[in-house]
Amino acid sequence: MKISLVSAGPAELQVDALAIPVATGQPLGPGAQDLDRAMGGVLGEMVANAEFRGRIHEVLPIPAQGKVSARRVILYGLGALHDLDGQRLRSAHHELVRASRTWGYRRLAIMRVEPLGMDALKGIVEGAVMGTFERRSRQTGPAPERREIDDLILAGFGTGREP
Repeated sequence: MKISLVSAGPAELQVDALAIPVATGQPLGPGAQDLDRAMGGVLGEMVANAEFRGRIHEVLPIPAQGKVSARRVILYGLGALHDLDGQRLRSAHHELVRASRTWGYRRLAIMRVEPLGMDALKGIVEGAVMGTFERRSRQTGPAPERREIDDLILAGFGTGREP
């Protein structure tokens, strides 16, 4: 999996899925509101109506229907803000990548919006790498059908940094 940092906005990202973090009980972050408007308000509506709650390990793909360049927009949960630490970041991004592999996405972008800060990069990358791991040492049945993610694009985390 190739990991790259870009400064491009969500409209410019040619990816299978664009992932947006949401914390439990919080509205969409300011950076996600432009994307929500482009999607016709469906993202904010799902959060406001508690159809998506932002719980840890909660991952919801939404068809973009040509409204943005990505095929899908994924809302994924970070859990409660007061519990958000390195371990929670790793766990949330592990589940995001695992689910994305199950759905067959090859190019995944994660958008930095509140509550993710610039200091979250380490936990995000570590969790994403953990999501590519398949534990098969003691399993005798067929392996789950999961594709590999070719490109992980981290948008809004700055450029010229080491992921």
